[in-house]
Amino acid sequence: MTSNTPVIVEAVRTPQGKEDGVYADVRSEDLSIPLIDEMLDRTGLTGADVDDLLWGCAQQRDEQGNNVARVIALLSELGEDTPATTINRWCASSAEAVMRAADAIAAGQRDCLIAGGMESMSRVEMSANTHNVHPRLNDHYNIAHLQMGMTAEKVADTHGVSREEQDKYALRSHERAADATESGRFADEIVPIETDDGVVEKDEAGRGRQPQRRGRRPDGHGDRPGARHAQPRGGDRPRTRRL
Repeated sequence: MTSNTPVIVEAVRTPQGKEDGVYADVRSEDLSIPLIDEMLDRTGLTGADVDDLLWGCAQQRDEQGNNVARVIALLSELGEDTPATTINRWCASSAEAVMRAADAIAAGQRDCLIAGGMESMSRVEMSANTHNVHPRLNDHYNIAHLQMGMTAEKVADTHGVSREEQDKYALRSHERAADATESGRFADEIVPIETDDGVVEKDEAGRGRQPQRRGRRPDGHGDRPGARHAQPRGGDRPRTRRL
């Protein structure tokens, strides 16, 4: 390990919530601020110690516009001492924020950063920003297949992933999440979020071991989960710091 080796010092997240569920009346910024404040409290750092806040967000409009990362920094304990930027690489926005933080550490450009991201599909609808894409794009690509569900169908068809394999993988994932919740393994990473209806302390989105109804694809071939859910996230990625 060198002096420029990126090290994850602390990592926290909110409980996950379903679309229009427990966070329907909670702004994305208010999902993020408690996470940052919790990390500062755990580490004893202040805004003066943090070189930058890198925050991923795919739908940067409406409440999530206006360089929302800077808004979060100003409303958190980071304050005016810490600059901030919002990063968009669609579904990989939070991961991109973490990678950029790690790269900055490795290059010796920064010493301490907070990196993560957020998204609230309850308050900033995912599909409401595709109508204004450049019209010529559809001449080269099937815009409908850029939607997440159809993208999954395309990947499954291309690589021969059967519905049975997908079901087994999904079931195992939800069973593991249920086991981790019940055994308390998520306790250290989850920061409870206060809402008007009470404090959210556990993931709402996990389906556990309950069977789910299935639906048909729009073209009538194959099938897919009939119920859809979203996971509004507030900074569920780690922050990076050079030791």
